[in-house]
Amino acid sequence: MGEFSNIKSLKQREKALQDNCEMLEKRMVEYRKVLPLLQRIQCMRIGVDKLLVFSVAVNEKAETYNMLISATAYRVIDDIENYNRIGGLKKEISRLAVQIYGMKRICATRKQSDNDAA
Repeated sequence: MGEFSNIKSLKQREKALQDNCEMLEKRMVEYRKVLPLLQRIQCMRIGVDKLLVFSVAVNEKAETYNMLISATAYRVIDDIENYNRIGGLKKEISRLAVQIYGMKRICATRKQSDNDAA
């Protein structure tokens, strides 16, 4: 009787291990699908910290505007690109303002020299 109980226990354990193997194989198939993308992200030196920030931004925006996550991800990327573009334009405006100021100073000095000469 003890032997039968032991065999039954071993068969249950074997079944549990087989089920576990099947589950792990299914996971492995799914992970293989995303592995190339993860390798590209790693090559771009994008770490988990940056991905978490992006994920939080997407989730917050999706919740706020009641949007699908996939659509929201593209919107957040677009927002980032626009922010960078605006930042670049602000730098250009600042650079041009300095040039204009310099040109006005040069013109004012030249005008003063012309007035003094006259």
